[in-house]
Amino acid sequence: MNARVATYLDSLGLTEAMRFRIESLITNYEELLDDELGDVILSEYISDDVGRVFESVWAFTDDLIMEAPVASDEGDQFDFVPLRRSVRHWVIKAKDYRRGAAEDTSRLSMEVWLADERVARLRASGRNCDHLMTVGRARILQNLAPLASGDAD
Repeated sequence: MNARVATYLDSLGLTEAMRFRIESLITNYEELLDDELGDVILSEYISDDVGRVFESVWAFTDDLIMEAPVASDEGDQFDFVPLRRSVRHWVIKAKDYRRGAAEDTSRLSMEVWLADERVARLRASGRNCDHLMTVGRARILQNLAPLASGDAD
């Protein structure tokens, strides 16, 4: 795991058990790819009933977007989807969020529609919103596919 990912995980204030689980998922991806991951975002939200809920580890390389659910009754699942120039639609929803100035009440979600009609849904709360926006700008924005045009010039 690269230092940037380790620093990000440190910033989340995870319990020891959750940190172990997340690092295990990241390590499995890195072993499968035989390389370090470029970026990681832990998708999470705040529930009125139980507080912070961790959904999935989203990982990125230059060519792939990957998801591994944090909690699964059926064991680990590792999804790999081509990313390069395959983003067809990117939806960002924000509440009490201004880029670079996330607060405890900030919420951010992204829907990433890919070429094969798959949808990646990522969520963040508090300071994790800034990290989600940074990863989105670095990995999603640069992979928006060019629009097809029927115009002949």
